[in-house]
Amino acid sequence: MQTNLSRQTKAQLPPETAPRLLHKGFRPFIFRDTLYLPISLFLLDELGEHGTARRVTATLRVGAYETTLSIPVFAKRTTVGILSSLRIITIPLNEIGSATNTRIIVSISLGTTVLTKRLTYRADRHAGNTRLYYLPFSVRKNYRTGFCRHLRRSASGVIVIMQRNLKPLEKTPGFRFIESWPIGALLYCAGSIVRAVSPHKTLLFYEKFASKAEEGTYELFTMARALQEAADKHTGGKNSALAFIIDQQSRDYERIKGSGVVPKFSFRYYWLIYRASAFVGTEVPSHLHFLRSNNRWLRLCFYTRTFVFLQHGITYLKPQEKTSAFVRGREGAADYIVADSRKERTVLMHDLHYDEEQILITGLGQFSQMEYEHIKENSPDTVTIMFTWKPYDDSLAFSQSTNYATLQQVLRLVQRHVPNERIRLVVHPKELYSLDSESELPIPFCTQPIHEILAETKLLITDYSSVCYSSFYQGGAVLFYQPDLEHYEKAVGTLIPQADEYIGYRNFKIEELEQLLTKAIDQNGHIKRELLRTKQHEAAYQSINEFNDGQNLHRILHELQRLELL
Repeated sequence: MQTNLSRQTKAQLPPETAPRLLHKGFRPFIFRDTLYLPISLFLLDELGEHGTARRVTATLRVGAYETTLSIPVFAKRTTVGILSSLRIITIPLNEIGSATNTRIIVSISLGTTVLTKRLTYRADRHAGNTRLYYLPFSVRKNYRTGFCRHLRRSASGVIVIMQRNLKPLEKTPGFRFIESWPIGALLYCAGSIVRAVSPHKTLLFYEKFASKAEEGTYELFTMARALQEAADKHTGGKNSALAFIIDQQSRDYERIKGSGVVPKFSFRYYWLIYRASAFVGTEVPSHLHFLRSNNRWLRLCFYTRTFVFLQHGITYLKPQEKTSAFVRGREGAADYIVADSRKERTVLMHDLHYDEEQILITGLGQFSQMEYEHIKENSPDTVTIMFTWKPYDDSLAFSQSTNYATLQQVLRLVQRHVPNERIRLVVHPKELYSLDSESELPIPFCTQPIHEILAETKLLITDYSSVCYSSFYQGGAVLFYQPDLEHYEKAVGTLIPQADEYIGYRNFKIEELEQLLTKAIDQNGHIKRELLRTKQHEAAYQSINEFNDGQNLHRILHELQRLELL
């Protein structure tokens, strides 16, 4: 083969000989409201003419901001070439738009080919723990405008610009003092020393946003505490410190406050996190603080201590590998994770890449708080409509989202069969922050805790939400409405259940859903549960959730003991 080939024949070459867009990233930083990006950016064209200096035009995009760059073309990669292409790119952050997480993307058009690259910054000292890539660096807080930005990386080293509004608490003098860099460093070092020399273990229990106690975690904490107190009496000393973290503004705080219950953001809360040996919760440890917190020291604790993930729903519906923070190596990766069945264990190993010994088949703690199959044929005819969050709606106001349009459509249909007072509309927690004045519906969104709503739901209409398993466990019927299936699977991956593993009828068109509802709901609004919840659905459910004896919390506690976390 000739080495001096024309550009027309390059398209026919193997991929390794085609031009490649490459870069060497150095540590970027934010100063005031500008991102400074030191980088060597170049095109490697191994079939180009050696010794011929030329440049091409590339487009750099950061959210809504866009600029052009002239970059060199090299026939081979050399240290001299990388150094000669070094530059510092300045990016005005006020022009990138309002997206919470933004990547820096460079693209070049070469004839009909477009080369695209996400810029990365890697640190070899973190190579053994990619979770540390998520630590914030180069933080910028603007107390005048109430805005916070910081840089972090993804598990693959891609540079991510995080931006959000400051919380009111973050502007207070006390919070600014205890969360300042030197105080955080001091507490982190002190906590690490105490943890190293003390024989006592510190376990922190919590639920979503550390703002509720409804998924069985508080009950697990009280069981563990009773067990620990009995052990302390037997040994005559204190073996472990156990605490349940919850926000004082939570509706559950007054109900559970007392010994061992620690208010979020109190001084004891900070000290316990800094000296914690393990976190036990239904969400990632970062839920113990503000989401997307810029406190590097707290987040270092979250990423380096043992994490037992109790799960907040059965993982056997929507795939997790593309979008989940719990995938091994990502921000929310767990050391141990509970599962409900051998089927779910297979999914956790395949999708989240956990080892078999990391998966504890005990059943989720929340099912110990539910009454098994208490909803019967003569139960109140309540319909709940709840759709899951879609990644392609993440930057949209709720009134512009896919779910809002679908909710409108399904609500109009259900209203033909069931009176308004027996319809519950629920939005996914991630969508609560995107509700706007234009997203009102004839029925207001339900503000009850989801476990209370499901406990009285005779028929659940959902798309890809794991709440379907919690509803079915209690005796409810489930209908799946999936008009955007192709779009959704393109975004997150192929759904997990096989056709015969669904626990309810699937509908892809509104006409199909209407036919089922017309058949299963009589003129008086009575839901004929037996027509929607078949023996086949029940058998499929039993293979996905193997436990219905109410002893899940006892099994989880036994596993914590076996792992010597207590």
